[in-house]
Amino acid sequence: TYLSINGDIVSGDIHDELRETNQPGGLRAQCDAAVESLLPSVRAMADATPGVLHVVCIGGNHGRLTHKQHIKNGAQHSAEHLGVYDPLRRLIGDMRGKIAWHIPPAERFILNVHGHRVSQQHGTMIRSQGGIGGVLVPMTRWVVRASDADLYLFGHFHTANAYENIV
Repeated sequence: TYLSINGDIVSGDIHDELRETNQPGGLRAQCDAAVESLLPSVRAMADATPGVLHVVCIGGNHGRLTHKQHIKNGAQHSAEHLGVYDPLRRLIGDMRGKIAWHIPPAERFILNVHGHRVSQQHGTMIRSQGGIGGVLVPMTRWVVRASDADLYLFGHFHTANAYENIV
């Protein structure tokens, strides 16, 4: 079973107005709330999974601790990595081999799932620029250029859509 946790778990402080209006509170409170929300869900999903639950955690852009995004070492500047994913992994552990954690220090991770390559990335590398096709056109262009997986999972756009091999 594949569990995708694909970034923007915390609202963060990347926009000035968010620093004042974020609920619950600042980044620390947001991270704690995220861990409290995810903890029972991940445990329950692992218990319900007949085999191994693969939990893939990718950081988003909202949880970054820097003004500008750092591509090369973004995980070291990510409230999600430091305050959500790592604590969650430490608190839950592997549940006696029932969970495999995949928390890469990168924006993208590819996992082989039953003979299919699944590419999970947050998606900050895609710019939609509000065109007529919305995000579909630049996302499809990016996937065609990458052409290294059977399924591509994105999270950056805060919408739910599925187009052939793109989710």
